[in-house]
Amino acid sequence: MFLSSEAVAYVRGRQWQVALDVAGELRVPADAHVLDIGCGGAFANQMLATRYRKVDGIDKSNAAIKRQIRIVK
Repeated sequence: MFLSSEAVAYVRGRQWQVALDVAGELRVPADAHVLDIGCGGAFANQMLATRYRKVDGIDKSNAAIKRQIRIVK
């Protein structure tokens, strides 16, 4: 989608920050159980898992799921 890995990192970081800001505005507590739908795993593993007690992710992409299973193991 982007020609530059720096652009990808910037856009991803901004999107993730907006999602975290919304969770903050909604006052989602740190002991919450969070569901990330269509996650691909990266956001759930890298951001949500460091902030919330329990995080589950669902994705219809088998490739995304397999990629994250290797990381989590």
